Amino acid sequence: MMEQTLPLPRSRASITNNPRNRQGTMSSIRSIIIAALAVTSLAGAQTTPATPRTYSLKECLDLAFKQSPDLARAKSALAVSSAGLTAAVGDMLPSVTANSRYNRSGSTASDVPLVPVGDSLPTHESVTDQYGTTLSVSQNLINLPVLAGIGQSIYSRKAAGASYDQARAALSYDVHQAYYGLVKLQKALQVALSSVDQSEQQAKRARLMAQLGSISRSDLLKIEVQLTQSKVDLLNARTALRAGQQTLATLIGL
Repeated sequence: MMEQTLPLPRSRASITNNPRNRQGTMSSIRSIIIAALAVTSLAGAQTTPATPRTYSLKECLDLAFKQSPDLARAKSALAVSSAGLTAAVGDMLPSVTANSRYNRSGSTASDVPLVPVGDSLPTHESVTDQYGTTLSVSQNLINLPVLAGIGQSIYSRKAAGASYDQARAALSYDVHQAYYGLVKLQKALQVALSSVDQSEQQAKRARLMAQLGSISRSDLLKIEVQLTQSKVDLLNARTALRAGQQTLATLIGL
């Protein structure tokens, strides 16, 4: 299945005032599935034309997962509950204590008392070094409060995980709906553009025929009314497209 992308739209003047542009929008099915996502116009008044930027569905999902405040809160709650479970389980783990000791005993040359001048110094030296390390391990076999805390932490962790998965799934659904909804709105815009073009061509021929007396004024009026209605439909299609752009842009954080 071909992945669809959403580029930024051209200005309104380039669409409405140039019939060649309107013909180009209906040239292929690919042009129909292209929808516009106006990033600059969503931020405020646009003073310069925005550079076209296309977004695939995957890019929209990645942006939404990265920037959604609701998903960020759910992820934070999941991290807190995971840390709480780790701390609760840690209370049941064995505790290890290590003690080291060192002892030196015996006599050295510095321990020999002073002797009269002329007497020989004793040379005997006896020193004993002792090293020792003690490891002790302790664990509570039954600690009901700790067990209850672990159970509560497990429940909280599962609940937070379920909330995160639900928030992610809901966001993914909303992005899919907005994305493909925007594609449908773009199709409707292409149809409206084509309808206006056809109505203008028909009105042009009708005016010429009315001048030649080939059709009545009432028939010309009907064609003019049809042209006016086509322009109203085009305006409504553009309005709906902007609303769809805003919906998707809000979801992906633009």
